Amino acid sequence: MIEQLQAIVHKDPFLLQDAQRLKFTRNWHELQGDGKVIWGTYRSSVTECRVMVDLRLEKPSFQCNCKSRKNPCKHILAVLLLLMESSVIIQVNSEPPEDVARWLDRRTNRSVSKIRTEEEEEKLTQQRNKNRAARLQQMAGGLEELEKWLYDVMKEGVASLYHRPQSYWKEWAAQMTNAKMGNLAKRIERMPIVFQQTNWHELFFAELGDLYLIVRGFRQLDQLPDGMQQELFNTLGVNINKKELLALEGVQDEWWVLAQRQGVEDKLRFQRLWLYGKNTNQFALLLEYAWQDNPFEYSLQSGQVVAGELVFYPANFRQRATFKTFQNLPNYNSIKKLRAYPKITLFFDDYARAIAKNPWLIVFPVALENVIPQYHEEQLILIDQSLQYIPAKVLNETAVWQLIAISGGHPIAVFGEWEKGNLTILSVYSELGSVELTF
Repeated sequence: MIEQLQAIVHKDPFLLQDAQRLKFTRNWHELQGDGKVIWGTYRSSVTECRVMVDLRLEKPSFQCNCKSRKNPCKHILAVLLLLMESSVIIQVNSEPPEDVARWLDRRTNRSVSKIRTEEEEEKLTQQRNKNRAARLQQMAGGLEELEKWLYDVMKEGVASLYHRPQSYWKEWAAQMTNAKMGNLAKRIERMPIVFQQTNWHELFFAELGDLYLIVRGFRQLDQLPDGMQQELFNTLGVNINKKELLALEGVQDEWWVLAQRQGVEDKLRFQRLWLYGKNTNQFALLLEYAWQDNPFEYSLQSGQVVAGELVFYPANFRQRATFKTFQNLPNYNSIKKLRAYPKITLFFDDYARAIAKNPWLIVFPVALENVIPQYHEEQLILIDQSLQYIPAKVLNETAVWQLIAISGGHPIAVFGEWEKGNLTILSVYSELGSVELTF
């Protein structure tokens, strides 16, 4: 039990604070159990939550009907703390109520693994292959229609699309959704945003080129290496099962949180956390989505360092990842060197190699050192020691002047995301390894 609680707290220390506030309140009703199974109800003026905890098996299970997406939530953690610190508050009762009994039965049934015969395993494999073939056929049909549309656009000219209503793009996005390509549908539905940019011609042609590359890549799917096939599937929106992902071998390291970026995309809140491995010199991206006010799974902050095992999504160019396990490291100062580019040309060389591995790469992590920010003709640029420069931007106008003030005309180090010909600066460093400011 202690190890389980420690793992929960290490993953989300703020959850412990919330649970502590709920622990000894008078809002707990019918808090009962037998030491291994606990149930109860938390009532306040605004909410009523039914909590169930099953610790009988090796892997514990929890259930709470609150709106939090965290599992365990603060109500469950409060009950576990009560069990550990003051079990006399929990009344002894070996006869669970009807709703708890039903939940325990379902859990027990799921825990009994079914032993399949060779014949059953073969049928299951055949069914999976059949489902995969059917989906590939649906995707091929959708991409065939998309290719025809691309040719029509080039014949008619892109100006014919400039004043198209949102409904036009939603209709095309729906076709991609029906063809089981969710990510592609999102890209098409966001097309009107491109037309709002001053350089929309350049951005739109780049997007058309990406779409055509996707179509051609899918046509030659069998000729692509396994890693590149997975990159293409990721681009289309075919996601790997989380259980299968966590079964893969992970990378153990001490991970420095370089930057955090949050925003809204298709009515969903997103969070991108960029990590850097002390020993592996590997960048990693934790990407999450949350609906409305639901919390993200990871509540890490820029500058924080965690030790843990990170498993990367299968890909030719490994980038997106998720934690198997991790714990916070307090007062961490031993990371002194980040793999930063001393020249902009070296960054472009690395970026070219990444594109060769994954032609559909959208976001690329960049750390530059010895660059001077300047604001020239209403455009932020970064100039290196060889007087090469690249366009850059920040997430708000005020941050431009903060960035220039930090530099004071002297070289600084920055970290950001390279996307569509621009570097979005997310973090600035007074010296490599020390986060000065995050925009």
